[in-house]
Amino acid sequence: MKKALLKTVACLLFVGTVISCSSESDVDLTTDASAIVPERENRSSEWSGIIGEDTGGGNYVITADSNSLLADLQDIINKEAVSFPTTLETIKIEVRTALNDPDHASHMLIATDRRGTSIGVMLTRGSTGLFKLDESFGVTPKTVSCRGCASGCNLEYLYIDGKKVPICNENGCVSDCTKSETEL
Repeated sequence: MKKALLKTVACLLFVGTVISCSSESDVDLTTDASAIVPERENRSSEWSGIIGEDTGGGNYVITADSNSLLADLQDIINKEAVSFPTTLETIKIEVRTALNDPDHASHMLIATDRRGTSIGVMLTRGSTGLFKLDESFGVTPKTVSCRGCASGCNLEYLYIDGKKVPICNENGCVSDCTKSETEL
């Protein structure tokens, strides 16, 4: 008798839980992606505008709030599933040559910890020398992070069929290098 009563109560609790969970939700499914994906909701608005500019002579200046950009990249690197934490120390715009095409160069915004970790995004340079996020990778740009040994695991890219493909160049690290991609 006790078992039957216990089973009945358990079934009623289960049905009550299902009914309460299936009622109308307060979530508006027509909102933008940043409201649905919590890890993106705290990103600064700096990413949607001009990131930096070419001041000539190979000098690139970050014109957006570099502290906000660095904090956002730090947040991304902290949320990636890794075995060791790190603190990003520097952020800068760098020109990189495609590893497979020495005639193709592009710009990247790269943050590093100076001990083998780097995270960055591809940039596009406008005709006026201003840099924005390269949106040729889809609606939501992605960050690419590289972790591994300090002598390698550098953020680079390949130029394949007219597209820039970020990679982690192991530079002798063999299998110590790991790559992660995260939507910005």
